[in-house]
Amino acid sequence: MRRDIKPANAMLTGTIDKREPCADQAVGLVCRQTPAGGQLAKGRPVTVVVSTGAPKTEVPDVTDKDQSDAPRTLEEKGFEVRTRRIDSTRAPGTVLEQNPQAGEQAAKGTDITLTAAEAPERVTVSDLTGRTVSEARKLLTESNLKLGTTTEVTSTSPAGSVVDQSITAGETAAAGSPIDVQLATPRHRTTPNSTPTLPPPPTFPLP
Repeated sequence: MRRDIKPANAMLTGTIDKREPCADQAVGLVCRQTPAGGQLAKGRPVTVVVSTGAPKTEVPDVTDKDQSDAPRTLEEKGFEVRTRRIDSTRAPGTVLEQNPQAGEQAAKGTDITLTAAEAPERVTVSDLTGRTVSEARKLLTESNLKLGTTTEVTSTSPAGSVVDQSITAGETAAAGSPIDVQLATPRHRTTPNSTPTLPPPPTFPLP
């Protein structure tokens, strides 16, 4: 598509020849011109190619790679790389996500954000035995843990108190982990079935 433009030198005639991606010019700026420069005769036309922005390329897949290797792969394609880290059970440094995603088209210089695994903080588990559910929950919250499932078991301990926990007191667990507990419930006493007393059979005088 050709379109006349007004050049800086009013004695020349400018025409847009076409628009195409241009690595070093922003959208709307001239990528190149014909003639390239020099002295021109009055009225001689100058044609230009206008930039539609940086050329786009396919974003490579770097998920599951180590964060020390993934940036190099992206930078070789002309992208910028930013990394954020989140707690994960995956090996520390493993790339979990990327944005834009693999296979998308993006201009060179685009920021690619990587989400990498980080070993979660570990905290010491408190002793919950003998505590009520509310007390156990409070202790766990203070340690950056949380109460998991509660199960009732028959016990001679006070009803509703913790008699066992899924991770032993003094051991460490990943921050935010649930700790399951067992709660005491009293034994039910059983009353033996009583045999009803039957009246004696009637007696009759002998003839």
